[in-house]
Amino acid sequence: MKSPHEEENVEVETIFPISSKELLERISDGFIHLDSEWNYTYVNQVTGALLGKSADELIGTTIWEVFPEAEGKKFHEACKEAFKTQQVQTMREYFEPWNRWFENRIYPTPDGLSVFFTDITEQVNSEQIKNEELRIFKLYKKFLDNSYDSFQVAKEDGYLVFVNDVGLKQLGISKDEVTNTHVCDFEDDFKTRDDWHSHVEEMKECRKMIFESTNTNLTTGEQFPVEITITYETIDQIGYIIAISRDVTRRKEAELQLEQSQHLTANVLESMNDGFSMLDLEGNHLVVNSAFCEMLGFEEHELIGTGVPHKYWPEEHLDEINAAFGQVMSGERVEFQLKFKRKNGEIFPVIVSPSRICDDKGNVLSYIATVKDISDLHMAETKATLTEQRLRVILESTKVGIWDYNIKEEKTLRTIEHDRCFGFDEYHPNWNYDTFINCIHPDDREKVHQAYQESLKEHRFYSVDYRVVWDDGSIHWLNSAGKHVFNSEGEPDRFIGIVQDISDRKEKELLIQQSVREKEALVAEVHHRVKNNLAVVAGLMYLQVVDTKNAEVKDRLSTNMDRIKSIATIHEELYQSQDFSKISFAQFIRDQVQLLTDSHFTEVNADIHYDLQPLYLDINQALPCALIVNEVVSNAFKHAFENEPDPKLWISLKKFKSSIVLSIRDNGCGIDENFKEHSSLSMGLSLVENLTKQIDASSSFENDHGFSYTLSFRNSF
Repeated sequence: MKSPHEEENVEVETIFPISSKELLERISDGFIHLDSEWNYTYVNQVTGALLGKSADELIGTTIWEVFPEAEGKKFHEACKEAFKTQQVQTMREYFEPWNRWFENRIYPTPDGLSVFFTDITEQVNSEQIKNEELRIFKLYKKFLDNSYDSFQVAKEDGYLVFVNDVGLKQLGISKDEVTNTHVCDFEDDFKTRDDWHSHVEEMKECRKMIFESTNTNLTTGEQFPVEITITYETIDQIGYIIAISRDVTRRKEAELQLEQSQHLTANVLESMNDGFSMLDLEGNHLVVNSAFCEMLGFEEHELIGTGVPHKYWPEEHLDEINAAFGQVMSGERVEFQLKFKRKNGEIFPVIVSPSRICDDKGNVLSYIATVKDISDLHMAETKATLTEQRLRVILESTKVGIWDYNIKEEKTLRTIEHDRCFGFDEYHPNWNYDTFINCIHPDDREKVHQAYQESLKEHRFYSVDYRVVWDDGSIHWLNSAGKHVFNSEGEPDRFIGIVQDISDRKEKELLIQQSVREKEALVAEVHHRVKNNLAVVAGLMYLQVVDTKNAEVKDRLSTNMDRIKSIATIHEELYQSQDFSKISFAQFIRDQVQLLTDSHFTEVNADIHYDLQPLYLDINQALPCALIVNEVVSNAFKHAFENEPDPKLWISLKKFKSSIVLSIRDNGCGIDENFKEHSSLSMGLSLVENLTKQIDASSSFENDHGFSYTLSFRNSF
């Protein structure tokens, strides 16, 4: 009589031979066998360790008693499916008790199920990390495409591999053209490939560079200033140049305006009758105007850089002057009547009006002061009157008004010219910001208000053109320019500036624009009429072609007709493009070849391969090149493919440094060395030779598995 345990072992050995059991105990995967009642009949050591029980404790028990967490889950459903279909089931599932992922492979057996399971937690975590990295990459690309800056990546050879949407728009290229575009094509600092290679070697040394340059829009030819940050990086032993390019056109315009403003400020200071001085925090002179120097009798270089006590402070009045200077340093806004000393020793009375210059946070940067010589009060008053009269004449002649708007009190100090710009002969009784906005043309109000808010928010200079409607219904153009003044707490205190009537300038601009449109329309009409007249000539030739029975005459008339059509196509391209200075020659080549195949050579059925960069030519180069393309392609269609079952034609247009190279090649029979005996072919190539000289170009042709023609000339742009 055997014990139940012994009977159990015999049964297991019957199901699994010794060699199989040893194998199952040695594998790293877990393994169990279940009978049809879900009872364990075999469990290897890996499974026992995972469940925390020995094989003896598990054999004969139901899996759902030992592992209730799996009941009703994907593993349970897969087991039932294996029982039902007798098909192998494979599934992945996360098991919370062990905080692990397992891949289960369930094999139906005649008496139950065999289940292998593998711990794939690290694999799943790795996949999740890769998925997270992919999502981050997508987010980063979306960020780049929505950036205000152009982002470009190029290999060491200079050809682009990636450009974000802003860059595509700036450079005037499509995504399909990215990999065919070289940095030298649009970057003004790298005119040759040698320039680029030298730059790459320099980048390898310093890794990062920031500089200003000029880029070119390859579609329009328009150039614009950019600020470029370039970094050299190596990924998988491949060098990449990463560039962030920012269009700084507006900044350059602002710098120009600032320079003009500084120049204007300098002129204003020099035109002042009163002395002007700027001092640093220690009281040293930074700026003095001519009136200040003349008043004291010193040269400018004798005052700049000198500090307290200043050489024009009389010793007998030092206490009084030091007390006043201390009040200025403490921030008091007062005027002082003091005594100064000229270089010749003369003591004279002055009125000093000091102010502090603060940054946006209220920190004192420097001090300024105007100094009025009041030794002769009557003379000073006379000078003041003259100054006022001069300023008034200037303001009236230039139609410039000045305003000083107190934001908290909503009151505005202003000149009469200010109100006259808005159509009022006398001062408006209650001028404030709402009054100002209501005077503006309704279509311009939002623009002006937005400019005001941006100036206030960003602490920057305010300048905007807009229209105003006078009481009589007339519309006038004004320009307002000004800046907010902030108090020591950083709050806006005042808004000061000027307003100028620019109606005359705007009217001239409109006249210029109208004149340009009229001239463009006239030029367009000329090109249109030339194209139509050439079409009439081509039509007359076509009638002669139809009428004549002489094959040679018909061929020559057809050839000349194609030449005329080629010239007409150039004029049509110029007319349709509305840009009469240049023509997209790549597009012309496609149109011209299509015209030839459709009109005369449909039976040739040649396979045409294009390799054309988006290059532009002026009309002086475009017309000869158009005729050259017509001659070479026509000759290929007529003579090259008579015995060629698979005719092919390759046309290339590329820019190398400052030259453009046009190449046309076929796989036909080539050209006979005695081609001059062939009258039509000789005439066509003679025409090509003359056209080549006309544009100061060089050309060559050769037989190399067909006929190959190359034309090289300097680009006029």
